[in-house]
Amino acid sequence: MAFEEIEKEAEEQYWNPTEVGESIEGNICAWIKDQRGFKVAVIDTTDDEGNDIKCIFPSHVDLRRCYKDLQIGDFIHAEVIKLKPIKNSKHKKRIYSMQVDPDKFVEYEEW
Repeated sequence: MAFEEIEKEAEEQYWNPTEVGESIEGNICAWIKDQRGFKVAVIDTTDDEGNDIKCIFPSHVDLRRCYKDLQIGDFIHAEVIKLKPIKNSKHKKRIYSMQVDPDKFVEYEEW
């Protein structure tokens, strides 16, 4: 009896941009709740080596504001366009640009 290779599921990673110009693109494959109960997107994308990954978005306020018109299957491009100082904090608020390409929509089954 011969063994058959089993394909692995895509690895999960978190996207946590820190600088203006950082971007990511891929198809939304799921919506999940993070540890604090916020709705965040999971996208199918590839890493720098071309490996398929599922990337979980952060629950940044400005990013979550982009979700209202998005659905599973949408191909999106998200980019940090500005960093704003937060009063009494060393951290900066990330401001995002979100674009969708309807020509790259993909149907997904629930998972």
